[in-house]
Amino acid sequence: MLGNIAHQWRHPITRLSLIIQNLKSLYENKKLTTEHFLRYHKNSLEQIDYMSDTIEDFRNFYKEDKEKSSFDPSLAIGNAYKIINASIKHEGIDLSLNIEDKFEIVGYQNQFSQVILNIIQNAKDALEEKNIKNPSINIKLYKKNGKNYIEIRDNAGGIDKKIIDKIFDAYITTKKNRGTGIGLYMSRTIIEENFSGKLYAKNSKDGAVFTIE
Repeated sequence: MLGNIAHQWRHPITRLSLIIQNLKSLYENKKLTTEHFLRYHKNSLEQIDYMSDTIEDFRNFYKEDKEKSSFDPSLAIGNAYKIINASIKHEGIDLSLNIEDKFEIVGYQNQFSQVILNIIQNAKDALEEKNIKNPSINIKLYKKNGKNYIEIRDNAGGIDKKIIDKIFDAYITTKKNRGTGIGLYMSRTIIEENFSGKLYAKNSKDGAVFTIE
């Protein structure tokens, strides 16, 4: 989470630094006009507001839902994207959302967003670690045989066949010194216990496919 906040704040901090440098340069060269000052003042407040909104997004993301509700999963996916979008863009990953069918699900929306975030984060890490050219993550929402599905695909080459059947076990991780092996275990627990659903994974010819049913 700290890494994601750092990515979100990197650009506004850089912009604020440039604004301060430009103001100093204009002042020292006696070229600072009221117009310059007001424009830079407005730009500075916009950057600070963005940073404040980012913190609020993170704070709300981890608020505990007190009651189950019916919600559009695409909105929950959007909340997860808000948290990780700067990291995704920094890595040059093309993330797309394909809504074939609209539907609502019942459960805790913030918990669902956290599951989505965890899967996207894992895909991002795999794409980065393997240095994939034209990296992509595709999320698809569809209905089949009366059931709702959220499918998350990447093109990172897939999960090692030796551990693919164990990735939802506690303390199993593919991230050498960075993973705890808790993320997918908790994600499956949330989907099964709080959404009466299933979470499973397989490999496609391009990469991993995680499906929430």
